[in-house]
Amino acid sequence: MKKDKGDKMSFSKKLGLLLLSGWVLWLAGVTAGALLHEREMMPEVETGYPQAGTIVYNCQVEAEVLNKEEASLMVPHTFHLHSRLFQEGTDLGIGTVTSYEMGGDGHYMTLRLKEDGTEGERLPVEINYVHDYDQVVDKEHIHISSMGMPSVFVVDEEDGAWGKEYRLREMDVICFPVDISTEQVAILDELAQPIVLKSSKELKSGMKVKVE
Repeated sequence: MKKDKGDKMSFSKKLGLLLLSGWVLWLAGVTAGALLHEREMMPEVETGYPQAGTIVYNCQVEAEVLNKEEASLMVPHTFHLHSRLFQEGTDLGIGTVTSYEMGGDGHYMTLRLKEDGTEGERLPVEINYVHDYDQVVDKEHIHISSMGMPSVFVVDEEDGAWGKEYRLREMDVICFPVDISTEQVAILDELAQPIVLKSSKELKSGMKVKVE
């Protein structure tokens, strides 16, 4: 009787272990399948650093006529234009710069007009700017964030359940031109890591991705 009882307990333990092992294997299979499906659905992205390039930019501002010979002009810092464009003697089309001063909100200058003006009159001034930058990308790689800021996506590496995982992070950047109106855009912030240059799907911050 004791032997039969022991055999029954041994069989029950074996059956329990077998069922437990089966459940663990089933759970592992389901988890692996879910992870595989998640990975298949992940966007594929290609990353890289911006390259050196030249930006050609045209912008228009207005000068106010002070008297028939002179006009004042202010170019906001938001255009990110270099002060060398506005030094004394520079020809800005409607006149020549006779004085220049850097202000807190822009470049201030006085122009000697080529033609007589009328006091209070506002004259359009077109500024053509060509400059080399260290970090230039196609404008399609820049997007506007929900906060209205020019942004790029970077990829952060983190430890996951099945090894390394890659997650997107949105990063605001300062660009030139600020309105991203040219085919290529300069990134003025120094980038410490590569940015997303190509994607197989629409991207959102926090999304897991596959890196090519």
